[in-house]
Amino acid sequence: MGRRRRRQIIRKPKPKIPEFFICPVCGRQGVMVTMDKKKQKAYVKCAYCDLEEEVSIKPRYEPVDAYAKVVDKVSGQ
Repeated sequence: MGRRRRRQIIRKPKPKIPEFFICPVCGRQGVMVTMDKKKQKAYVKCAYCDLEEEVSIKPRYEPVDAYAKVVDKVSGQ
């Protein structure tokens, strides 16, 4: 007699936040976000076009939140 097999647990990896984001102006993946949590500022810069933005952030913000603020600011123009 054989033993009952255990059901195999399949674990999916958690999605990672990317280091570089897609530029809302030129469409290339070259936007880098630098956070300064002491001054509560985030600097967003594209490596290909001349996009440079500075946005105010809250202490709990992540780079993706600062990027979203810049996308909203650029698309609102």
